Amino acid sequence: MREILPQNLILLSQKTPKPLYLVGGAVRNYLAGLPPSEDYDLCGAMTAEEVSLAAQAVGLKTVAVYPRTHTARIADGKRVYEFTSFRTESYEEGGAHTPLSVAFTQSLAEDATRRDFACNAVYYDVALGRFEDPLGGIADIKKGIIRAANAQRVFRSDGLRLMRLARFAGELHFSPEAETLAAARRFAANIDDISTERVVEELRKILLCDTKYPESGADAPVRALKLLHEIRVLERIFPFVKAADGLAQRADFHDHDVLNHTLYAVQHIAPDITLRLAALLHDAGKPVAYEKSGNMHYHEVYSEELAQTLLSRYNFGNKTKATVSRLCRAHMFDTSGTARQITRRKFILRNQDIFEELCALMQADFSACKNDLSLAPTVKRLREERENMVRLGVPFSPSELALSATQLTNLGFAGKKIGDALTFLWEECVLHPESNSPEKLLKLARRRLERIK
Repeated sequence: MREILPQNLILLSQKTPKPLYLVGGAVRNYLAGLPPSEDYDLCGAMTAEEVSLAAQAVGLKTVAVYPRTHTARIADGKRVYEFTSFRTESYEEGGAHTPLSVAFTQSLAEDATRRDFACNAVYYDVALGRFEDPLGGIADIKKGIIRAANAQRVFRSDGLRLMRLARFAGELHFSPEAETLAAARRFAANIDDISTERVVEELRKILLCDTKYPESGADAPVRALKLLHEIRVLERIFPFVKAADGLAQRADFHDHDVLNHTLYAVQHIAPDITLRLAALLHDAGKPVAYEKSGNMHYHEVYSEELAQTLLSRYNFGNKTKATVSRLCRAHMFDTSGTARQITRRKFILRNQDIFEELCALMQADFSACKNDLSLAPTVKRLREERENMVRLGVPFSPSELALSATQLTNLGFAGKKIGDALTFLWEECVLHPESNSPEKLLKLARRRLERIK
């Protein structure tokens, strides 16, 4: 492993008063044959101040020292290393993630017991170039399993580890062993003690976990979300999940219940957080619709409302919330193929700012129904119509009309009637683009003014 480490890290290990260890993802990835991790977590039986002095001696910069947590952040200009002294931690009841107390220790074995999973608790002595494996993590890595050395304590003390379990399963393509899985399920409620910011951070990583490593696989988010559901955490984050699980759909359109259809839609859409959230929430309203009417008609209306509520709860930001909500509301447009041309054109114009995202969601929704990767009929119709509109010169906004607001004012329009007239003329040209000439528009405008008078 020494050959992939930065030279300044090796120099630092030769200056510290006690052995300097690398631990966590960088070591795990090396042993698993995964791409190197730039996340260098350092530790040892020395204080943060001692490591800071050693860092300065080899030309590294100390960014910060945190005496309470025995932590130092050290930079070399390209990357930041985080050093934490060997320590033990105690937590109060609940899974609030933040330790109640931290105690310094000289024991590597004691330090290992505070870590989440054995595969993340393999230590590498940077100076001597050898591994220390107090929890049997190397064997777990070779078998591709995730195991907590003390599963009850791991999830009881830190609810965020419930989501990390699912994320690692997706990213690494590892499977949790039985005792770890059972303990995660038992302490599922501890996710409620985690701040929304941390939940969102982990959720983002889970939804995009297929992009972490080439070995993760295209189905990584589905595997991670299914595990999150299996340990009963996903339903605590998104309550609609519980009712969606097992909710059957028409067999002529769907091979899956609502929940599994939703998860496969996530898999079939591009790895963009807004798109993945839209796929996850696009059918959130189906359980509500079914409860109200015995069918799933107009579920997109309820999906839009739930998307706004859930994304507000987790502070996803106004832009993301607005886009996802609109995508949820619009994704069922013209699934029957019966919309008139003017209706399709108005829909395209109304959603031109999210047109590509909408096509992506419609395609993912279609593909997730019966694992059909062919072009969705609705997407085909919309794209063809849009291309036709461009070819015919349809104005995509009132600003593209061959008549200005000033000209309308000169004709005698005033105030709100100017905007109303522009909208009227625009809608006329959407269906009849040949009308978009100064002469024809002036004629239409005069007629409208006469009707108003």
